[in-house]
Amino acid sequence: MKCTVKSVAYFIVLLSVTLIWGDHVALTAQQDKDRVSHKQDLELWNMYTDANGKTRFRKLEMPYEKLIRTKGGMFSRSVRRPEAKPVDPNAMEGELHAAPWRRYMVTLSGSRRLIGSSGEVFTADPSHILLIEDTWGDGHTFLAGGSDETITVFLEVDEITPRDRLLSVCKAPACTP
Repeated sequence: MKCTVKSVAYFIVLLSVTLIWGDHVALTAQQDKDRVSHKQDLELWNMYTDANGKTRFRKLEMPYEKLIRTKGGMFSRSVRRPEAKPVDPNAMEGELHAAPWRRYMVTLSGSRRLIGSSGEVFTADPSHILLIEDTWGDGHTFLAGGSDETITVFLEVDEITPRDRLLSVCKAPACTP
């Protein structure tokens, strides 16, 4: 009798572990499927300057399995104070400006709406990677609509010298090279 009770108890424990493990495997498989599905939804876009000096947006082919060399990067956290949020979500935030250099912008959380000098609007969110190449011309700015907090990674495509970085944020006559 003792052997039978032990066998039944062992069987119940084994069955429980098998059921729990099976649920775990099924859940993991579903998560992997969702992850693969998300990768298919990821899009690469390009912000560029056309021949007339206007900033535009276009969709590019995602370069899967291709090595992309970058020269560095930085995380950026943008937090909009509630009192600074304009009433009109289509109001521009700041002046039009060209990008200081070529870079990838990968939005990890939140969203920001960019407007090119052409009037085209692009929403940067976690389903889009933006290759920024409007380094000359009228440039772009942001629209007020979007998340109150956005976390972004910028990956620099071009070699940036410390002097170039300084000059991109410090304007003459306050800074002289």
